[in-house]
Amino acid sequence: MSGPARASAVFVAAAALAAPVAVAAPNALAVLMAAAALAAAALDPEARRLAGVPRVLICLLAGFLAFAVVSLTWTLDAAEGLDGWIRIAVTAVLGMILLSKARSLDDGHRKRVGDALAGGYAAAILLLLVQIVSERYWGREHSIAALWYPPDTNFWALFNRSATVLVMILPLATLAVYRRHGVRAAIALAAIGGWLTFQLNSQAAEVAVCAGAAAAIFALLAGRLAPRLLAAALVLGMLAAPFAAHTGALADLAKRRDVSVSVYHRAAIWGFTSERIAEKPILGWGMHAARSMPHAKETIAYGAELMPLHPHNGPLHVWLEFGLVGALLAAGLLAWLGLATAGPPPELAMRSGLLAATLVVASVSYGLWQGWWMATLWLVGAFAAAIPATPRDGA
Repeated sequence: MSGPARASAVFVAAAALAAPVAVAAPNALAVLMAAAALAAAALDPEARRLAGVPRVLICLLAGFLAFAVVSLTWTLDAAEGLDGWIRIAVTAVLGMILLSKARSLDDGHRKRVGDALAGGYAAAILLLLVQIVSERYWGREHSIAALWYPPDTNFWALFNRSATVLVMILPLATLAVYRRHGVRAAIALAAIGGWLTFQLNSQAAEVAVCAGAAAAIFALLAGRLAPRLLAAALVLGMLAAPFAAHTGALADLAKRRDVSVSVYHRAAIWGFTSERIAEKPILGWGMHAARSMPHAKETIAYGAELMPLHPHNGPLHVWLEFGLVGALLAAGLLAWLGLATAGPPPELAMRSGLLAATLVVASVSYGLWQGWWMATLWLVGAFAAAIPATPRDGA
């Protein structure tokens, strides 16, 4: 077997493992992504040269990394910022290598990737069902998760990350099932995946799965116009984020006490973030400055901090640290992603649903520079590029 063929086999294995790893140990997705990318770099010269990676993506990432490293001269903690920049740069290089490998796969390996994603997602469903049943009937200390986590672990808080990653993998697995088994099987998988999402106690995942389904349906109805409409909406959302976070409605929500802590806290964080953005709107506060914001550690209701490490919102995070310059670069990336959803109806629906679900999660949950999250985004993006854009087998 040639080097590129071995790298392709590793890629297929990563596709099979992604969903089960997301259930068992979500942080390990960073290891999975790095292993697949390093295998491609070591075994496939084309991947090392980033063959097939769109120039616009390379230029946007290079521009962002260049501006981010310059921002170290004014960030609040240069050492913290440099550490973050190195992690982002390394992850971006590995991610582009993985994307290059995905785009170079032959038809046979593309089909195997689809089958691996579907099989891995089915295995993840089985693991979570066993966890639900075992905890319900035998208690937390005897549930399946207790085999690798301490019995006093808050498993459902732990599975929040699992839920959000599975929501992102669901469109890919659904398309793969459609190609192999048809519409009914794909609808059944999507329905099961949606039901399971609502069993895992993650509001972000619940909103994301609904947004993904809505985007997929909209894309099918809008047809060829969908990618341009999606790109325009994403650009508008990116550029308008600080203004939306400064609205009276959000401020009123932040003052309420009759909502869940997470909803109330998000509103307060976003309002605080918009105020800090207004202080440095053009260049921002600098790389990784969100961790050191003035007054960020002041507590509000329930003892929650005004800024617990990051804004829990991707667009606001970019605005806060890199201002309008960073927002324009991010808007360019989002526009490219929106336009890249174009394709035959099944692929258009999958890509639109995946993009919408991912952006919902990125807008309410994790810090942009968390290693496992960046790795997950690159993994899912590479899998989306590897899924074959061909009619269903036998159609």
